Amino acid sequence: MKKETWENTTYLSIDHDFDELQKFFLNQELLQNHARPINVLRSIAKAKAFNQRVRWVFQEAMIVLGILIALVFIEVALVVIQL
Repeated sequence: MKKETWENTTYLSIDHDFDELQKFFLNQELLQNHARPINVLRSIAKAKAFNQRVRWVFQEAMIVLGILIALVFIEVALVVIQL
């Protein structure tokens, strides 16, 4: 009798090796259209998670830049007042 080739395979979850943010976006994509292939859903979730992380980095950079501008303004104001 021929042995089945798929007998010893392991079945991985659709969100295997995903972090929490990628899982969140994968669940959103599954809710939108679950009929798409798994590899397409995974790649979309990875791209959305990457884009979200980039947005967060730029938002934090803008906050730091705003604080630095405020500090420079205060420093210039103090120098002008002392003159």
